[in-house]
Amino acid sequence: LPCPAGWACPNVSSSPQPCASGFFSNDLATACSLCSSGMSCNGSGAAPASCGEGFFAGAGQSSCRMCPNGTFSALPMLDPTAPCAMSTVGPSNCTVCPAGYFSAFGSLPSPCPPGFSSRAGSSICDTCQAG
Repeated sequence: LPCPAGWACPNVSSSPQPCASGFFSNDLATACSLCSSGMSCNGSGAAPASCGEGFFAGAGQSSCRMCPNGTFSALPMLDPTAPCAMSTVGPSNCTVCPAGYFSAFGSLPSPCPPGFSSRAGSSICDTCQAG
């Protein structure tokens, strides 16, 4: 019997073994592969999914996590080294929002409006002090 996606078949005589959380496999795989940074492997062993804007994942993660307030992550980028089925790679970490900008819930930073300012890592802008 062919080895299904999400399972590993180390040899013909053994039963298929399910991939552990954070690992995946394609059809006919002899072993499960570690999920790459910026991708989530939801525990079913199926093909990895790219983390979206505002989310990140380290290698071997079963799910993408939301960036904390005051940080952000960009949209997934094309990965020229990946096979077609996995042509994008998501962020593996979050970036601190720069001073003069704010970022809530992992969104891309927005500039503070006139009369407001912020320190690096802010999720809101504060009113500028007089003077």
